[in-house]
Amino acid sequence: MANRPKNVLVVDDDPDMRDVLRTALESFGFETYVADDGDVALELYHRHKPELIVSDIYMPRFDGIRLLREIKKDSPDRKVILITGYSYLDANDTDMDVTPDALLRKPFALRELIRVIESVSN
Repeated sequence: MANRPKNVLVVDDDPDMRDVLRTALESFGFETYVADDGDVALELYHRHKPELIVSDIYMPRFDGIRLLREIKKDSPDRKVILITGYSYLDANDTDMDVTPDALLRKPFALRELIRVIESVSN
């Protein structure tokens, strides 16, 4: 992958999901930062400027849609992949003023995540 990101920020309120994603991404050679909500993620984003963000949509306090807006406002070309365990998106989410680079529904195979990372990175 020619434009493969070197570092990834993973955001999910489920600690098991964060650990699985961090371990998998690190095994593929990515430097990985993790956060349990959008507020912490935004702090890490500003500190480390990761090239790719993989975030759950539905989280308490500061959700993935809000995080997407904040990141795209700061850096419109930054790649953001949203993930969700819901089989539908809320009506409010479908009217987003900014869209993610990809949407992945849980459960997904790690191979699928890598394929999506490759597709948004080219």
